Amino acid sequence: MLILSLSVITTLYLLANLALLHGLGLSGLAASKAAGAEVLGLHFGAWGERLLGVLVALAALTSIHSTMIVGARSNYALGRDWALLRRLGRWQAGRGAPVNAYVLQTVSASRWSSLARSRPMASRQWWSSRRRSSGPSCSWSGSPSSGCACATPTFRGRSVCRSTR
Repeated sequence: MLILSLSVITTLYLLANLALLHGLGLSGLAASKAAGAEVLGLHFGAWGERLLGVLVALAALTSIHSTMIVGARSNYALGRDWALLRRLGRWQAGRGAPVNAYVLQTVSASRWSSLARSRPMASRQWWSSRRRSSGPSCSWSGSPSSGCACATPTFRGRSVCRSTR
């Protein structure tokens, strides 16, 4: 089942990339800022572009939701296992949730978000400092809290993308 799932995901990924390449061509794809929206715009007009925006927003919301659940449940498990963090390990039966762990997750996410918004250059410098190795890495733009980031693959400090050289 795992091989089948991976095969389906790989096939969908390749088909999406072929659709982008077919819709915009290689030079159009390299110059595009929002390739998916442009391809949908070509075939369905402004309605297609808006639809993709809505789908991306829904995907972001579902990612935020799952991150909150997994993060809070991880904090809850830490509270159950470590005496120092036992307040996180309290389960509120009436709500059916680890409320203290959710509060910590919310405060932590809010703090990181406000830090990234108030110091965007510091966020970029932090990401850049993480790629000082001689192996392959990515150069990031955007902020960790925005939910969006663009990566430029690099090797030994030089871009490996022909379009960005």
